[in-house]
Amino acid sequence: MEEQFKRVIAFNALIKRKATGSPADLARRFDISPSLVKKIIRCMREILDAPIEYNRDRKSYVYTKEGIVKIGFEDNRKAEIINAIKHMLDEEGRNEN
Repeated sequence: MEEQFKRVIAFNALIKRKATGSPADLARRFDISPSLVKKIIRCMREILDAPIEYNRDRKSYVYTKEGIVKIGFEDNRKAEIINAIKHMLDEEGRNEN
């Protein structure tokens, strides 16, 4: 399990830099099979909602939107504060229009 988390973190860093190479390149780099590379990418898409696509021109997986992949514990109070701030900003944006 620990190894899988490390791979997701490493994949994320390479995807952010648009430097993964092909699935075969990524597999060689991590000494895993290309099918496992595709499984990890699929899990990142499905479980982490990461907007990942393979860009044939760049020969790399890339994020199709700006953002961050976040893995970690967040206590309820912090989440409530973040949601309140987001709500206030949304309301402010609506009032400006």
